[in-house]
Amino acid sequence: FGSVALGRVPCLRSGAMATTATAAEHASGDAVARAIQEAAGRMEGGLGVDNEEDREDLTTAEWKARGGAHFKASRFAAARDCYSEAIDSEMASDYSGGRPLVSVLYANRSACLLKLGDYDGALLDAGRAVQMDRKNRKAFFRKGEAFFCMDRFNDALDAFQHAQRLSEEAGEPP
Repeated sequence: FGSVALGRVPCLRSGAMATTATAAEHASGDAVARAIQEAAGRMEGGLGVDNEEDREDLTTAEWKARGGAHFKASRFAAARDCYSEAIDSEMASDYSGGRPLVSVLYANRSACLLKLGDYDGALLDAGRAVQMDRKNRKAFFRKGEAFFCMDRFNDALDAFQHAQRLSEEAGEPP
């Protein structure tokens, strides 16, 4: 081994880059400790933050953007966690972004929960989104999706029809 330089290799699980260790680090156990820390950070939902202090520094908009990026990359659990952080951030600021923003955040988290198979949770979040903004078409659509996944077809139809009415009122094509 000798003094092998540190290199970067792709991780199979997350696509992130991990650092290879020197022989000296292997011998001392430092490599194992570092690998555990890196894995724990990735397993923490892939939020891209190393500690609690970093989380508090992000704005609602930054959490929302991270959630969107994770969702587009099909990392639904990480997206859900980011939207949860965004909701918490917005609630802590006493809804400074307004109720429509919180409605969007709940609707987005509902989409994540649908992808994760948590239909009850998705329905709850879609309902919260509707409570925050009765004109949020996606919130009604998410309710419809959750109801449909729960085999509650009449409820799903009602929610889908309501979403369609809102779309028509907004002048959007069906």
